[in-house]
Amino acid sequence: MRRQKAIYGGQRLRNMKRFIKISLFFAMLMMMSISNISAHAEDKNNFTVDSPDDAIVLFSLPDRYFDLPLTEIPYYSNGVIEFKEEYIFSQFNEGHQPWLSNAVDVVTVMCSNLIGQEISNNYSNVEIHTANQLKTKDGVDVSITDKTGGMTEAELTVPGQGKYDINLQSPEGTAILYIREILFYPDRQVR
Repeated sequence: MRRQKAIYGGQRLRNMKRFIKISLFFAMLMMMSISNISAHAEDKNNFTVDSPDDAIVLFSLPDRYFDLPLTEIPYYSNGVIEFKEEYIFSQFNEGHQPWLSNAVDVVTVMCSNLIGQEISNNYSNVEIHTANQLKTKDGVDVSITDKTGGMTEAELTVPGQGKYDINLQSPEGTAILYIREILFYPDRQVR
């Protein structure tokens, strides 16, 4: 009689990583289909979805993840889930990569997949870049909307696509900001 081995931490973590990657893949497929919504209707028929009930959840981490050790908290990076190594936190504490604690920079870098390739590869046209806002001549706008304790809310507006509400949090033990949630509000046209 053959016995099955119990699944322990390492295997469980690999399974969780696989599940998160698959979930993000389907979320990205959904986002791509939404970005193909027509943007050419008469002005009187335009409306923007901006109710929390109408938001499309692209990424969300429940509270319990922020109780895990820093190296086990999923880190959103351009549509891929990563797990930060311990040396990242050590280097950050030594003063390396200080941008990881600035919400505008974290959203700009880690959410560039949401902007679209034709816009995201052209940061030479930045009009404004402060600690609270980044705006390009193309109309892409990353703005801090609220900052309370270790939580930060940012808004990413992409012309022709819509806006994203992005919530970030610094887990206990670091000032590095983790993306906690991404909600998408598409610009839609009624025909």
